[in-house]
Amino acid sequence: MIAFRRVPRAEMARRWAAKRANTLAPSPATAVANAEVVLELGDTVFLNFRGRAYGVPPVGWRYAKRLEVHRAALIVAARESAQDGRLASRYYVAMRRLARALWRHLQPVARYRSMTPILRLRKRLGLLHNPLLDATDKEVIDIADFFSKRRMTSSVGRQTARLQSQSTTP
Repeated sequence: MIAFRRVPRAEMARRWAAKRANTLAPSPATAVANAEVVLELGDTVFLNFRGRAYGVPPVGWRYAKRLEVHRAALIVAARESAQDGRLASRYYVAMRRLARALWRHLQPVARYRSMTPILRLRKRLGLLHNPLLDATDKEVIDIADFFSKRRMTSSVGRQTARLQSQSTTP
């Protein structure tokens, strides 16, 4: 709510005189908190993978949850395949699904700015090869870690996690 207060004429005359003289006193310095965080909210971060640049915009909450599900499935499949070698195909299927999910959010960037829209159109049409399908397990997991550290466009994920932790504590 806006609070109005009455200003005496003498004070107003002093302010106008200072304005005319262009000698207004500087306002007290205010410390800006979280300026970098606010400026980074909508930034696209660039990821270099095998000599190519890919843009990574802020990750949506649903997409981040989907990646968590794929990573959890990969961990379960890795444990199962370590115990029984015949289940190795499950691990590779989970790795392929994770690579496809990561590829959906990567935006290819061309060397020349005018070519970037063409690359993105080729990706949408399915004509651009997914380099993550040829990547090693470690490379895919590193990129998934990069995504998990990436800022989400919504704080809903953190809020639901906080609410769940509060509801589980007695």
